[in-house]
Amino acid sequence: MELWRQSGTEHYIPVRGTSMLPFLRDGDQVLVEHDLSNLRRGDIVVFQNDSALITHRVLKVRPEANKGITVLTKGDNLLRPDPLVNGNDIVGRVRAVRRGAREMPLDTRDWRWSNRLIGNLMMAWVKIYRIGLPAKGRLSAEKSTFARRGLRRMALAINSIIIRGMGLFSGRWRT
Repeated sequence: MELWRQSGTEHYIPVRGTSMLPFLRDGDQVLVEHDLSNLRRGDIVVFQNDSALITHRVLKVRPEANKGITVLTKGDNLLRPDPLVNGNDIVGRVRAVRRGAREMPLDTRDWRWSNRLIGNLMMAWVKIYRIGLPAKGRLSAEKSTFARRGLRRMALAINSIIIRGMGLFSGRWRT
């Protein structure tokens, strides 16, 4: 991984799973640049977790004394954020998405704005979810499950509307 980072080149990495739906689908490939300068909320990063590579959205970047940065990430299709990620475990930032023969660049002004908006909404959902955790113990299991499902559906609906809207207005797939 270190040699890969130091190479300074970009790499395509395949995406597996559903944690980033509706934005990324199983089988997509992401173009990863290894420059992490100006990493900010809403960016999509690839990081190493044990022996796996994870592709999730950045919710918060915190400078740490003598450690570089730590990053809070979350999959768009997940309710809970990931444990904090050390900056040394981040492979790079996603610059484009390839789906079949088409490619969507994410380094345009419109996509940077939309990803930041999604990141802000995700951070708000994380805060709402954390506030709701104490209430979870007071609710029956059935009501708690119902509340979590409703929260998840709302978050996914908002993400889907933003992502599809961006696809219509500015995010044209290139062949």
